[in-house]
Amino acid sequence: MAVANIYSRRLRASQSKGDDVYQYDTVPDKLRTQLLCIMDELFGSHSSLIEQAWQDLCKIVAKECGIRKLRVFPYQSSLVDYIEKDADLLEILDFCDLLFIYVRDVIESINKWCERNPFEIEQYAVFLRMYHPAIEELNTYFKESVLGYEYNKTEIIRIDSQHIHKEIIKPVLQLLGDERFQKVDAEYRLAHQHYRNKLVKDCVVSCNRAFETMLKTICDLESWDYQSGVRASDLITLVRNKNLFQDGMANNFNAFIATLKMECPRFGMNMVGMVRAVNNPNNPYIWGNIYSI
Repeated sequence: MAVANIYSRRLRASQSKGDDVYQYDTVPDKLRTQLLCIMDELFGSHSSLIEQAWQDLCKIVAKECGIRKLRVFPYQSSLVDYIEKDADLLEILDFCDLLFIYVRDVIESINKWCERNPFEIEQYAVFLRMYHPAIEELNTYFKESVLGYEYNKTEIIRIDSQHIHKEIIKPVLQLLGDERFQKVDAEYRLAHQHYRNKLVKDCVVSCNRAFETMLKTICDLESWDYQSGVRASDLITLVRNKNLFQDGMANNFNAFIATLKMECPRFGMNMVGMVRAVNNPNNPYIWGNIYSI
């Protein structure tokens, strides 16, 4: 008897390809450890803060999340054990929220204290400078773990709730889930992997390859002939001449091409393997965000 293609199998098959580059359900053990390291670095620079911080956070988490065992001494080991072993996804995200709420409250208290005692501000200087770098580190670790959340301004949000991700990236991934675009899908996901790991040049190259491969795939599906080694600019001219785009879209498409040229200088429209033109590899969120187009 043949195996029936029942709903659960169809669901698993669709999820195995995935219509997103992030997952939203599981916290990797590595990320749990990294979160604790961030907390150590936040408070460890000042001995008078660290012990009180562990105690305060234990009590805050115990109250907000209803975790009775966090109310007992020793606080640090109790909280570490909870984060490493017991906390589920939502509890980890809640802890991130509570951690930075607490840090902001501590910073406010320190600032008020130092207004009255300005000669003591130097001993807290390292701690006061750690807040924003700690958030940046957390968001970097989220991306590296492919966990689809980030700390945005003052709270944890899901990445798929962001407009660009919801309206551009996920629809693209759904389209590329078609087996005819399998190669494009692989190149696009590779670009996003490079983006998450801040490999800027590799990200841009993979984006460009995915774009060119998409054009070639469309031409192949439509039996539109093109020469071997053709440039992306020639492919664009070809698909436009074949009326791939609806009337009235020309101006929008011209703006898109101009964006590619502006954001990737000297890549021009010849998009294979050239990486020397990326002049600012330290800012992946200028160059890397081009993966969304």
